[in-house]
Amino acid sequence: MVKAITFALLLFVCSTPVAMAEEAPPPPETDTILQVGHILAPAQSRPGSWTTTMRPMTPILVVPKAYNVPLVCQRVPRVIEALLQHFLKEPAPVDRKLHLDSTAMEAKKAVMAAHVNRAIGIDAASEVYVFEGGKALSSGVASRLPGGKASTACGPVLEEYEKKIKALLAE
Repeated sequence: MVKAITFALLLFVCSTPVAMAEEAPPPPETDTILQVGHILAPAQSRPGSWTTTMRPMTPILVVPKAYNVPLVCQRVPRVIEALLQHFLKEPAPVDRKLHLDSTAMEAKKAVMAAHVNRAIGIDAASEVYVFEGGKALSSGVASRLPGGKASTACGPVLEEYEKKIKALLAE
């Protein structure tokens, strides 16, 4: 009897690490880069100036969790409104050549993300980058992002999401 219990216990102990080793850890999630439509937002007319001018800007959101991407794309008007409100309170800084000051905008990426998250109702965006002008991500803007990450626009994301919803409703 003791030998049978010992054998069963030994078998259990030896099989447990094998079963745990067979389970592969889930792959790490990569950040999704979303380009939002171009906006006209207030920027300083000169460095340190109180007067502002309207400038075209291209906001780009970093969404760490892939399942939040369709939700963010559905709420793009709120994202744009949140960014406009942010720039109305604090106009975008410019450098001596009257271009957007990229280092100052880099420092505000978390603050802009907080405005966006408050507007859409969840903590979806971790960073918000703003580039001067109406740029498309295919024109090389993505290469300026940290790590040169792959990017996407909201159109294809929403089309895929609608297909999934229709498939779920058909079942």
